Amino acid sequence: MKTIQRILDQHSALALPGLFGAAAAMHPLYTKRMTDGTSTGAEDPLMGFASSDELVGVEERLALVRRLQEVAE
Repeated sequence: MKTIQRILDQHSALALPGLFGAAAAMHPLYTKRMTDGTSTGAEDPLMGFASSDELVGVEERLALVRRLQEVAE
């Protein structure tokens, strides 16, 4: 059980800073939404899908999946 607990602790330690960072980044957007009733005009600091995909390497992962599927066939 110590191993499982250590793994969970490590994942929490890695995930929490990202979640807190995301929450901090979203705070101005939600504040605008609550005060103005819309988030229109607050899009500039947000990351688009293309940039997000590039950051996490979506294309590379999809290419790997395709290669693995070809090998499996």
